[in-house]
Amino acid sequence: MCLAHVDYIIICLSVTGDSLHTSNNDLEILMSEGAVVKEMEAASVAWVCEQLQTPFLALKSITDLIDGSESTHQEFYLNLKLASERLQDVLERLVRYIWT
Repeated sequence: MCLAHVDYIIICLSVTGDSLHTSNNDLEILMSEGAVVKEMEAASVAWVCEQLQTPFLALKSITDLIDGSESTHQEFYLNLKLASERLQDVLERLVRYIWT
């Protein structure tokens, strides 16, 4: 379930995992939670912030799709440049928004 979608910016619920590969169990969790993204890096920071009742925002750029037609590693390298460029654009827009 996406909470917002502007240009190529999507605000949505994500879940965490410990592998680039998506198992059947991962897919079940994604579907049951209504998540559209599985990520590995920000989950522990988000959990600590929740425990401390501290606001947390993670900006992520997705390089590999759960149901993509390419292998995970191929998809990562195919999408890395575009994902990095879009993350840079969103970060610059966010900083300008905060400072104005």
